Amino acid sequence: MPNFSSNCRRLAGALAVSASTALAASAPAFADTPIDADAPVAALTTAASNAECSAPTLLQPFASWKDSRHYVLVPNGDFNDQTGGGWQLAGVARILDDAQADGTDGSVLDLPSGAVAVSPTMCVDLDYPTARARIRKVVGDGDVAVSVMYDAGKTAQVPRSIGHAHGDKEGAWGLSGDLKIQPQLAGKKAGWRRVAFVLTAGGKSSDFRLDDFYVDPRMVR
Repeated sequence: MPNFSSNCRRLAGALAVSASTALAASAPAFADTPIDADAPVAALTTAASNAECSAPTLLQPFASWKDSRHYVLVPNGDFNDQTGGGWQLAGVARILDDAQADGTDGSVLDLPSGAVAVSPTMCVDLDYPTARARIRKVVGDGDVAVSVMYDAGKTAQVPRSIGHAHGDKEGAWGLSGDLKIQPQLAGKKAGWRRVAFVLTAGGKSSDFRLDDFYVDPRMVR
């Protein structure tokens, strides 16, 4: 399947104005491929991306949060690979160590206001309707805007907003609501289609931490 490529200014136009400023003014951190304001933004395809197109590993990552559904991990969506694992980060976004919801230490995605993170691609089909993640607001207001880019359909390679990830009270880890990833944007025919996720931190002088980013393959029910 083709790799994603979309103009960065087009990306910024579909997201928050703060994201445009971050992409133009800030160097990426831990990025496998730099995000350049004057060049196309390409969502990368990694070994993990390809594995999920054939034999996705199903887990129940949110059982302790009273969500017993099965999920598929977005490539490096646990952020254990601190080199990025295919994620492209800009606007002082970075992967760092933080206390997890269960009290253990681990790696998370840090998104200060204006920061942007583009995931590697992954395969989904029409039976993959939603995504969910753990999120913590360290300080400030606002939330994390989430968009999808598909490789097919009338809006191929154009970011489309699918909602916002909110945490619980400030400082505490919470579980985002269901984010409807709208696989029909890539066409109504059954079969795999590639998607990449774009995360943009909102607020003013805010800071968000995100971990365990999963997609729900409802077909297993």
